Amino acid sequence: MLDSSLGVLMDILEAANRVRTATGRGPAFDVRVVGVEAARVTTARGFTLATRGILRLQPVEAPSIVVLPGEDETQPDALMASVRSGKRRSLQRFLQGCAGSRSLLTANCSGVFHLAEAGLLDGKPATTAWFLATRFRQEFPRVELQ
Repeated sequence: MLDSSLGVLMDILEAANRVRTATGRGPAFDVRVVGVEAARVTTARGFTLATRGILRLQPVEAPSIVVLPGEDETQPDALMASVRSGKRRSLQRFLQGCAGSRSLLTANCSGVFHLAEAGLLDGKPATTAWFLATRFRQEFPRVELQ
């Protein structure tokens, strides 16, 4: 996982919560870092963090917003192998369930590949990292890559 994909977003959401709290409205976001399974994850730059497993989330806990950070993978073949691995199938089923519950699904960089693999971007506009665009078009021709 790319550190900036997660860290910047968490900083922004925390700042928004502080502003809301300072104005007497209380936090707007309950931020949780989740993974396919509960584990300690090492980021691209060597930081570690604990994740909560998505399979342990109850259906009533469908998140309002899901953000898929970019993976630390620059080689298209290796990225596609990761996206299509057995563990990632659980992630894609989770994303499909979230889409059905009207969660807002977002991704950046290579994280967009997971939304596309789950079939959630068919007929919709999307972007990804410039160096992955050719492979994305090959793999997901029904997505309107911009």
